[in-house]
Amino acid sequence: HPSMLMDVITRQAGTVEKAWLEAVQNALDADAKKIVFSIQPEMFSITDDGQGMSREDIIKYFEVFGYSYKRGTDKLGEFGAGRGKIFAQWNVAWRTNDNIMLVDIKGQGLNYNLKKAEKGKELKGTVIVVKSYDKIPYLDSKIERFSEWVRYVSIPVVVNGENVSQKKLEVKKTISEADISISTTDEYVTVYNQGLFVKREYRGVGATIISRRKLMVNFARNDIMDDCPVFSRIMQQVDSL
Repeated sequence: HPSMLMDVITRQAGTVEKAWLEAVQNALDADAKKIVFSIQPEMFSITDDGQGMSREDIIKYFEVFGYSYKRGTDKLGEFGAGRGKIFAQWNVAWRTNDNIMLVDIKGQGLNYNLKKAEKGKELKGTVIVVKSYDKIPYLDSKIERFSEWVRYVSIPVVVNGENVSQKKLEVKKTISEADISISTTDEYVTVYNQGLFVKREYRGVGATIISRRKLMVNFARNDIMDDCPVFSRIMQQVDSL
């Protein structure tokens, strides 16, 4: 139903930081080597050099929420709905290869415009230009939080000229499915799904976990499913440490 689709788009865990995180995930799934953010109070742009999408892919996968070719693969995306985090609050021009998708949820609802780029203005990869309806509040703190969320991503994530990713754990134990760092001065466990932040929860002893394999996360991507076999095995090792 259209009202359900609108809720899926507008009522996810839809902070601007979550939208940026979704863009990083999509870039990783597209085999990008670098993703660049230019962030200002009233707009931001995101550029990656991944494989992008053809017009046929957009029509078959991208414009249909809840249908993802990534499901059942080792790609991070699987729900086919994460782009709603970006569509939810802003006027969006989404360019990929020689295609342009214009979305304005608040102004035009679920309608959108899909068109070809002008001859000679095609690009490789994806560029997203987002104009906010209002100034983004507390922008510096949001950028700082997002930088923490992507600090262990394997490719450069550049924010306003600074690479905030590709950090390494200082003291770590490597197991087959994760890198783990134990901290006796902290009481919280922080979990990253192949470098992307998922959650931080109290466990009495501190640890940072960076999975090497994809974790089964919930729809909002802020928790891990109880029946995730990879995370269950990782936590057995963490508890033993």
